[in-house]
Amino acid sequence: MKKVIIGLVIFFLGIVGVFAFRPLGANNTLFEQSLYCVASLIASLSAFLALRTYGKGPRFRSLLFLSLGVLAWFFADVQFNYYKYVINNLSYPSSADYFYLAGYILMFLGLTLEIKLSDISWKKMNKHVYLGSGLFTALMLGIFSYLTVFVSQVFLFLSLLGNIEEEKPQKYG
Repeated sequence: MKKVIIGLVIFFLGIVGVFAFRPLGANNTLFEQSLYCVASLIASLSAFLALRTYGKGPRFRSLLFLSLGVLAWFFADVQFNYYKYVINNLSYPSSADYFYLAGYILMFLGLTLEIKLSDISWKKMNKHVYLGSGLFTALMLGIFSYLTVFVSQVFLFLSLLGNIEEEKPQKYG
């Protein structure tokens, strides 16, 4: 077990090194995205190992849904990177989007089953916890929406005006 943990630490330090120092220069995008896929694969394998170890009895279904959700995200990452960096044809919606959506649904089902099994008494929780978690969620949603929707629309608007050029995709493979 210690060898596995040491191997994972070395792997993730390698990922940090690749992203921080860019040893292959500016053209290592495909390599970086491949590392994302490998990290997703490791998460998927870890989820199924957890299922095998702890999935006996009532927790089987919740861990199964969580494991399948992580596996769906791995398939989505692989397909997305294949469409974007190998064949240079990223349509919307692609089959990768359906795997991402399936991953969210499966993870939600798994978490819901896990909450039901944990027998949390919601009535005993502090109202400040609800308020704080709700405000934090709203803040994160606002930041995420700003970064993904608003900024991309500004970029699109400026590119239509001709103020900036769009990045031309490179073909790999």
